[in-house]
Amino acid sequence: MKKGSRSFILFAVMIMMMGFLGLFSNRNYIETAFKGNYKNVDDVLFDETIKGIPNGYYELSMDAAFGGFADMKENGKVTKTYYVVWLDDDTIAAVAVYPSDQDKLDAIVDATWEYIYGNSSTFASVPYAGVVKAESMGAEVKKYYHDLLDEMNITDNDFTIREVLLDFTNGSGLKHNIIASGIMVLAGLLVLVIGFIVRNMNAAKANKSMAVDLSDKYLVSYKEAEARITEEHIRKCYNKLKIWSTVPFSLAGLLIVATAGMYAYKTFINPDFSTETITAIWSSLIVFIVCGVVFGFSALSKLRHMINGLRLYSDSEYSMIEREMASSTTKSHPQGLFLTENYIVMLEPYSAYKDTTDVNNVTLFARYKDITWMYPTNHYMNGVLTNSGIAVCGPKFGKSTILGLPAGKNRNGEVESIYNQIAEKCPGALMGYTMENQMKAKQMILDI
Repeated sequence: MKKGSRSFILFAVMIMMMGFLGLFSNRNYIETAFKGNYKNVDDVLFDETIKGIPNGYYELSMDAAFGGFADMKENGKVTKTYYVVWLDDDTIAAVAVYPSDQDKLDAIVDATWEYIYGNSSTFASVPYAGVVKAESMGAEVKKYYHDLLDEMNITDNDFTIREVLLDFTNGSGLKHNIIASGIMVLAGLLVLVIGFIVRNMNAAKANKSMAVDLSDKYLVSYKEAEARITEEHIRKCYNKLKIWSTVPFSLAGLLIVATAGMYAYKTFINPDFSTETITAIWSSLIVFIVCGVVFGFSALSKLRHMINGLRLYSDSEYSMIEREMASSTTKSHPQGLFLTENYIVMLEPYSAYKDTTDVNNVTLFARYKDITWMYPTNHYMNGVLTNSGIAVCGPKFGKSTILGLPAGKNRNGEVESIYNQIAEKCPGALMGYTMENQMKAKQMILDI
């Protein structure tokens, strides 16, 4: 795979995974965030079956607080302000609010102390309400929290002191975070699909001038070409591509049917079944479903390319290919490359060292006499050779990279040896990459 294609796909996958992680981390609150039916903190406080305030998202309406104890700063700017809140069950916890709401909290603090001093019979008349995220305190926040409690002489004898932070700043952004995560997943999928389309278009454009339309030159049907495959290595490659082009679609279909079944179960049988569970499962699997479908289409295109390559040969010619593949004189090389007496056979569905997203680099059945141009392929990174290979061109298959190995003393010798073996079999082919050879090869193909 070319560096640009690899980077493009990795970028898309990275965006998708970031979005997926965001959805997965909030999987239990997706439906709640959009419906707004959060559990109230008071319901948790007075539920004897629940110990403390579990981490999660809740509604909180506070009308009593003892004071502020810390600010969080980023790049010199205050991003959060922390207060000690007096909860309805006479317990104490910490809350975090946006600095813009500090005046509202200060008014609640003043009203609370007026109540404590007996100057008022009620707490603040206007409570501060919203969605909070309950989570554990950081070490620094916890220190300032207890420092303020000590300063005010508030101890466990007076109140139950909870070691929990109720963060309004994180709670208010839950819905937006879920939407942003969903957009990232969809954007990643879109980028991935566009990447594959652009890559295939570029590959087709690159091969267009090196190949002719062979659809009217097929000698057997698709089914007939499949049925006559008996040789071990060719059959193994065919079976791999057959499985890889079938299983992803089957799994994606099963996952979609299973999700639909759960919704049907909730609708017609058990209305109390958790929609959040269904949503969580679906949001967790959607990335795998789409990636599976993309992978399946890729494998399907490789399978069709392989069979169409075999359709160019009559039954007698294909029998010769299989006989030569089984011959003791046939030489086997890395990445599924076989050099028989009269043919180059390549069977490599996937490789880390060449672009197997291009179907022309996956399978090849070519006569030596059909090769019009051959040249070595060398890839460099920062001026250092990282990959060596061989490309062949011909009118029946366009351009095909039949080998791509990591650079190294032994590997370089192996590539050179294979190159020389093929060159001996096709003395009439152009050798080496030059602009002159490129133009001659194109003209030779057009003249055929």
